[in-house]
Amino acid sequence: MNNEKLGFVLFFFGLLMLINLNIQQMYTNNINSLWALVMYLLAIVGATIYVFAKEVKEQ
Repeated sequence: MNNEKLGFVLFFFGLLMLINLNIQQMYTNNINSLWALVMYLLAIVGATIYVFAKEVKEQ
């Protein structure tokens, strides 16, 4: 599995979980902020890996 795919999957998963957590927060109103932060960082790391892999590929 190349880095570009890995980065995209991480980004997509992190984003999906963030949306899921936000929906849960509307109903329960007791979100674990640490978990949300982890997912946010996961999405950022995934996007970063994806961008770097794309740039390396183009060179």
